[in-house]
Amino acid sequence: MFFRNSSLFKSGEESSIGGFVSLGPGVTIGKRVSIGAEAKIAPGVTVCDYAKIGACVIISPFITIGEGSEVTIGSLVTESIPPNTKVQGNPAK
Repeated sequence: MFFRNSSLFKSGEESSIGGFVSLGPGVTIGKRVSIGAEAKIAPGVTVCDYAKIGACVIISPFITIGEGSEVTIGSLVTESIPPNTKVQGNPAK
């Protein structure tokens, strides 16, 4: 895991973060979240409880990934994702 500028982040219980993940400052990760390898999460992002972030996903600054949502492998997230929604693509929809 790589922390930009020695940033701090909050992580919930039982969450897993893959290798070579980049987290910007002020990222909040809920409980039981899964983040795949090589994901890049910009500053100020909130990943809510039970969300799944696939490998190689890029999430733009100040986005919220809703509770129970899933972002598939290689997606680019440019807008907040509502709860219990599955998105994919570039941009993720």
